[in-house]
Amino acid sequence: MKGILIKDLYVAAKQCRYILISPIVFVVISVFGQNTGTLFFAFFASLLMSMFPMTVMSFDERSRWDVFSIALPYKRSDIVLSKYVLSMAGNIAAAALYFIISLIVNARNLDMEFYFSIAVIAASFGFIYTAIAFPPIFKMGVEKGRIWYLISIAVISAIGGVIAENASGLFTPTTEPIPMENLSAGLIVFPISLVLLVISAVISVKFYEKREF
Repeated sequence: MKGILIKDLYVAAKQCRYILISPIVFVVISVFGQNTGTLFFAFFASLLMSMFPMTVMSFDERSRWDVFSIALPYKRSDIVLSKYVLSMAGNIAAAALYFIISLIVNARNLDMEFYFSIAVIAASFGFIYTAIAFPPIFKMGVEKGRIWYLISIAVISAIGGVIAENASGLFTPTTEPIPMENLSAGLIVFPISLVLLVISAVISVKFYEKREF
């Protein structure tokens, strides 16, 4: 799996470097305007990083790497799980970046628990997206599975709407700090997202092992 991850990072460095700038910009926007409704951008940054492996898989399909890779001494499960690891790493990196920049910018008014909670909720959104979107991609391929981009985003938006209903001020403009008790609904999503991610990985492995090239 290590070799596959190195290859994916090399592709990212060569082909997708500009895509990686967007999450950084979104995180900065969310930090400097987090009491004016821009926390949404922190969530969107995690979502983008969760989608990132799909871009790599798209390049793999165009170059026929996916066909070549199954002839290499790697298990198909390694190929699948490497994309989950890449997605999780990118997602966590975006959430961690938000947390670190928030602490630096707001050093005089330090509220570590609040910023950590927002980072955890943002990561949860990314995990859920990965859990929903990846199995169909590994079953049908990136090109045929593009419709699942829209379906997955619709599901994430619905979940976000439910959380926003129970976490007043999370996505809506406000000049007042968001009370910690309003974030409890979002924090519940984190363990659920991890369970969904594990189930999704198992399903994706089964799909990819049966897939014909």
